[in-house]
Amino acid sequence: MRRRSPIRQVKRGDTTRLVIDFFYLDEHGKRQRFRRDASVQTMTAARAEAQRLMELAARTGSPFASTKEAPTLASFVETTYRPLFMPQLRPGTRSRYEGLFQTGLLAAFGKLRLDQIHYKVVLAFANELRARPRVRPLRGKRRGIQPRGHVNLLKSVLRAAVQAGELSDMPKLPSFAMPKKLPAAPDQGHVAALLDGAPGWLRLAVALQSLAGLRQGEVRALQVGDLDLEQRLLFVRRTFSDDTLVPPKGGAERVVPLIPELVELLRQAIRGRPATAFVVVDEEGSVIKRQTVLARLKALQKKAGLRDWGSHSLRHFFCSELLRRGASLEAARVLLGHSGVKTTQLYAHATRQDLHDAVGRLRPPARTGTDR
Repeated sequence: MRRRSPIRQVKRGDTTRLVIDFFYLDEHGKRQRFRRDASVQTMTAARAEAQRLMELAARTGSPFASTKEAPTLASFVETTYRPLFMPQLRPGTRSRYEGLFQTGLLAAFGKLRLDQIHYKVVLAFANELRARPRVRPLRGKRRGIQPRGHVNLLKSVLRAAVQAGELSDMPKLPSFAMPKKLPAAPDQGHVAALLDGAPGWLRLAVALQSLAGLRQGEVRALQVGDLDLEQRLLFVRRTFSDDTLVPPKGGAERVVPLIPELVELLRQAIRGRPATAFVVVDEEGSVIKRQTVLARLKALQKKAGLRDWGSHSLRHFFCSELLRRGASLEAARVLLGHSGVKTTQLYAHATRQDLHDAVGRLRPPARTGTDR
């Protein structure tokens, strides 16, 4: 039987191209096909390239395998990932990634070559993280570190290595989903108590999150020029990410209609101030730091004897109230600035109070005479 040539001549319009086309067995023993234009369009060069790729596939299980030795993870992070890939990330993401690098990722994998990082070693690292005690246990419990963030960053680095040509293929690594919890948010009484008891700028921040659904970074980045109080509209045009102004999450601006009570509160706050001034500022006119907002909110709730809710829960309250009052998922999605409705659906689940109310409607069945 005549052996099939790995070089084919393919007509494309008025041009004839030399195409390398052959089958090979991958590392799992499965038959795969390689097909692409020859790098140099002469028959001699195409045959030489095909022979080299076929030999590489026979030896490694892939014609895409690199003949050079892959760099270590630490070397790739230092020379390529940090200077070329990390600048594309938001400032807050960069800070979080650096923290993950320093809290175990480089120590565990830094000396390994990129092609030595596989499922088993990553799974062992994840198990070690889970067994590691926290510096500050949650609510008195000695819980280990969740591996999801570390492993997702490792995947990001390896994907970058594939794009940069330092790794032939993306390895299959374990995935770790966040544990699913029933969504919850402060009730109307809690939010009303915050709005009544919060002083100065904190009251404004609470109102913008609970009555307009802004993220905390969007609250701190809001400027006077982003408000059209005559039309009762607020434009979300920027946010703070690690104290750096960037476009809103998802990159798209959005508009949020305002209720009259919030319009009046904003009108008092911005009276006589220029369009470029930030709306939520401290007594000295400076933008509030993220940790300051969290600390003041926590202190206010403790003083009032209220449950300790986080700042983001106020945005959750906004969405929950919209849906309880009949707003559509799509309307809530647009107002919250979610890229897809699946994210909004997380807010649409019943809260614990809703479940109590639903069960509270039940009544035991009445006994009939035939039951005696």
